Amino acid sequence: MTGGTPGSRPDSANTKRRTDPLNHHLDATRIRPSRCQTSSADLQRRPLPAVPPTGRAPKPKQDAQGSLLRTPRSSGVRNLGAGRPPPSALQKVVLPFVGGATVHALVIGAGLAGLATARGLLAAGHEVTVLEQAPALRTRGGAVTVWPFGNAVLSVLGVHPETAGQPIAEVDLRTPTGRTVLKCDLTGITREAGAPAVVIPRRALIRQLASGIPVQYDARFSSLAHTRDGVTVTTTDGTEYQADLLIGADGVHSRVRAQLVDASPARPTGMGTWQGLVPAPFPLGTRSTMVLDRTRECGFMSAGDGLLAFFFDIPWKAGDAVPASPLAELRRRYSGCAAPLPAIFDALTDDDLEFFPHTRHRITRAWGRGPCTLVGDAAHGMPPILAQGLNQGLEDVAVLMTELASVSGRSDVAPALRAYERTRRRRAVLAGTLARDALRLSGPTALAHSRPLLNLTSFAPGAAGAALLGTLLRSLSHRRHDELSALAVSRPPAALHVVRASAT
Repeated sequence: MTGGTPGSRPDSANTKRRTDPLNHHLDATRIRPSRCQTSSADLQRRPLPAVPPTGRAPKPKQDAQGSLLRTPRSSGVRNLGAGRPPPSALQKVVLPFVGGATVHALVIGAGLAGLATARGLLAAGHEVTVLEQAPALRTRGGAVTVWPFGNAVLSVLGVHPETAGQPIAEVDLRTPTGRTVLKCDLTGITREAGAPAVVIPRRALIRQLASGIPVQYDARFSSLAHTRDGVTVTTTDGTEYQADLLIGADGVHSRVRAQLVDASPARPTGMGTWQGLVPAPFPLGTRSTMVLDRTRECGFMSAGDGLLAFFFDIPWKAGDAVPASPLAELRRRYSGCAAPLPAIFDALTDDDLEFFPHTRHRITRAWGRGPCTLVGDAAHGMPPILAQGLNQGLEDVAVLMTELASVSGRSDVAPALRAYERTRRRRAVLAGTLARDALRLSGPTALAHSRPLLNLTSFAPGAAGAALLGTLLRSLSHRRHDELSALAVSRPPAALHVVRASAT
């Protein structure tokens, strides 16, 4: 199933700097003031020591062994909503990864993976600064699919996509003539994970993830330097940021990745997707449908709120001309297909179609060096054939938070990151390999033309499909919902906490 999203542009509704109390946070290991979308008058905070004129942050207090002295989390850290009811969007956050010393983390990139990472770090009591090169939150794109295990991670982070998207109970594979060749019943895997599969507009999910997260916009990463004492990041305007930990979440064309482990660019796979969201021209229910044969693959499903999410995969290589009317080209390519595809084409215009080229890069053995690492597409960019890009990024967050919970001092940060990378690499490689091989087989068309599978599904289509998809999703996930729940501390959910340092 395709689950990617095209390049993003700022949403005009978000370009105006606002003083929304959910978006008013700054972390200031910066040397010179940087743009932020909120007013400092709204901040309720305990100032940390000011950055001295040398531009180096003061060293934190250490014990005799050189370990960071940990400040109790209840000491001097104010609730974001102090003096007023806490923001409802943050009240449900569970703090499952509380463990070692508090660290200050820099996250490069405010996409889905970067914001999920920041949310996990904040929920665990760490200090976070997110740097984003765009001038505002990037809300462009179609819909994304969150599989049950990925949704279980979001639930732990206090994000519930089913409130803004469409829970999916079944995935059907059909031929262009309308014959169903495979039904994947998601009831069992939903029950096992404790969360449903959800199709949600990307703009809705990224707004949920961004709620309460300190993001500094117009901050374009330029370079990094790290020592055993931490990492310094410089942006293109000369601003320097210092932290204990750097997480590159800047996508498949990651500049952080290029400086850390691999400067080779992401490569086109030979495929691309036209996708989008439109008002649904007919009832869609809780079924996600894919239509495919050996040369064509498309899909449609509800994305909630009366919206139809759709995608059409086509062969594409770098340098191919964009058709003057992509809709006319798609009508030609998918001519002769059974209902409801003609009704979907009738509901579309050229302006509803966005193109997303499929790219991937080699998943390196190491994802970082020293106190620096990568998450999401920056670590393991892959084509969206199995809707695994976002879901693998959420797996990154869960494992990273678990490893950081064992950190008791600055010297523990790098070993924790290497443990995270070792744990994640095998499943990330598996997901990337499955997506690559699916492309070689014209997507899931091998399933549609597998005689043994067709014989099996003719007797028990729902059970066979559920078994196949369930096995696939389990193989790509590190945690089941009960294991995630076991990480949660035994106390009521709390709002996220954040502190701001003074700056010169």
